[in-house]
Amino acid sequence: MAFPELKLKKNPNVYPPQEDTWFMVDVLETQLHREILNRNRSILVCEVGIGSGFISIVLAKKYPMINFIGTDLSYQSAILSFKNMKDHLPRNQYDIVCMDRLRSFNPSKFSPDIIFFNPPYVRTSLEEMRKGFLEKSWAGGPKGITVIQEFLKDLTRFFFGKAFFLSSIFNENESLERDFKEEFIFRVISQRKIENEKLICYEVRSR
Repeated sequence: MAFPELKLKKNPNVYPPQEDTWFMVDVLETQLHREILNRNRSILVCEVGIGSGFISIVLAKKYPMINFIGTDLSYQSAILSFKNMKDHLPRNQYDIVCMDRLRSFNPSKFSPDIIFFNPPYVRTSLEEMRKGFLEKSWAGGPKGITVIQEFLKDLTRFFFGKAFFLSSIFNENESLERDFKEEFIFRVISQRKIENEKLICYEVRSR
């Protein structure tokens, strides 16, 4: 996907768009195109861990019929993404909520068509996960999947169409599929080599 020139506000404590971000945009651009063709109606998309807002802004500009809602544990990210979206999108196309993943949503009242998450997936110590918000944006714990596991636990509470998330090929991803095999169907839909690692994008559907 050719990215539009976006002049985004920045914050040194918020993870900036990088190659994993662009990978996620490329995957989602294809998926959203299919969803719109199949449904022929407006859809609701939720980005977990919205950061600067880059991914949702790019996709919202390409698909103005989609409504976006973003969540982030970091109040600095929530404020920054709101400011960036305000600069680039009509106000009725987005909402931002400061929360831990999906924890504060009521499952009986929130049923997005698509949920996506570019999670912290870098293998780190548990101590690094407890540092500031910037470290939390990449620190994935000793197996690289600690935050992804929590995200999947959140998903079990909701009715949704599809969910997408990234992980590293070096992480213990097999345990994700094993631990949640009763709840979800997992499918690797794309892979991309970035410097010294290979990222994979999973599609998740409820059984």
